[in-house]
Amino acid sequence: MIHIRIALAPLLICTAFSAAGCGPGVPSDKQARQVVDGSFKSITNDVVKVVDFRKTNGEMKIKDGQKTYEYHFLAAAELPAGFAWVLDDCKGYNPSSGYWVDVTPCYIKSPPGNPRGFHTPSGLILDISALPEGTTAVESGTIAFRYTENGWVTPGVRGSSTFNHCANLKPNECYEKLGWDKLN
Repeated sequence: MIHIRIALAPLLICTAFSAAGCGPGVPSDKQARQVVDGSFKSITNDVVKVVDFRKTNGEMKIKDGQKTYEYHFLAAAELPAGFAWVLDDCKGYNPSSGYWVDVTPCYIKSPPGNPRGFHTPSGLILDISALPEGTTAVESGTIAFRYTENGWVTPGVRGSSTFNHCANLKPNECYEKLGWDKLN
């Protein structure tokens, strides 16, 4: 019985004094990864999966009286054959889905023959660059979480994100090449 009381003591103290730092903890890596998985699926028309994900840092803040957490991460996905990188503004036509995309960047299915310029049905010309199969698409970003009575939630909106890619490099090598391995 003494062992149980000793084991429960820290929990009771944290419950009684949550303002002293025991509080809600931080969002889980699993929650953050789900947001990033969804992001890569939306920019590739649900084709790729995240192959590397890591937290680089995090910041607890209070905004308008609500606890928030900025979750900083690196992530990578391997692109299959037939993808291209849109070099223009990434608001454009996605020929793989037939819809206009409003995300940054635009990894799109390459039009037949992988042309350098692609004419959309509206006449807009997208400047694209075909990517070889196995290209590592990478993202460095921040997920904004807020703490509610149901725990940590996010609409999936990032504070900021940067995308890039590396041909013939694994995620760690790509991060190093871009200097992202030094981010925190």
